[in-house]
Amino acid sequence: MIDLDKLRIFQDKLSKKVMTKDSFKKPIRSVSGIDVAYLNEQAIVSIAVFNYQNKEFVDNIISIEDVSFPYIPGFFGFREGTIIIKAIKKLNFDSDIIMVNAHGIAHPRKYGCASHIGVITKKATIGVVNNILYGHCKRKPLNVGDWVPLENENQIIGAVLKSKKGCKPIIVSPGHLITLESALVIVKKFLKGHKFPEPLHVAHVIAKQKRREILESRL
Repeated sequence: MIDLDKLRIFQDKLSKKVMTKDSFKKPIRSVSGIDVAYLNEQAIVSIAVFNYQNKEFVDNIISIEDVSFPYIPGFFGFREGTIIIKAIKKLNFDSDIIMVNAHGIAHPRKYGCASHIGVITKKATIGVVNNILYGHCKRKPLNVGDWVPLENENQIIGAVLKSKKGCKPIIVSPGHLITLESALVIVKKFLKGHKFPEPLHVAHVIAKQKRREILESRL
């Protein structure tokens, strides 16, 4: 039985360690995207590494991890965050900025999965997701590249960003060691015609491809 009250207290405690100021290495050398594909009780963690200056794909790293924590909204850090952290440590992976397909501080306790990964690994992280979990915006951005604040109690906790024509906006929020302003600059720099910034898009594609290869090998 999972004690969610205990986990809420844990999130509240660690949220005090989240820093939303720019404390990453400069000049930025690399930006990585991390996404996960699932295969029964295993997770395929895909890390796509990009050069920040020329925006070119540099490398991909894959790690297969066991999954034990169920999917519970608001507690994604204990499911996907845990396996991503394990993969980062096992692979001795390093990148100046990490994008995660998860929330940062745009979370009921200001401690989404992207923040959890940042705090535990001491790396700068950005949360980029499809849907709002917490907070509200007064209107939707209309043109590609435009954004509006995601707010809660008169505090800006993220941005609703129009990333591609014909698609719903994405939600960007600081995870750890970065400001919203810098997070937006980096995310927008890597928009290349897909809904998600290229590091996350490529990580997602490769994770799904690896999952398909594993399934085909078992036939």
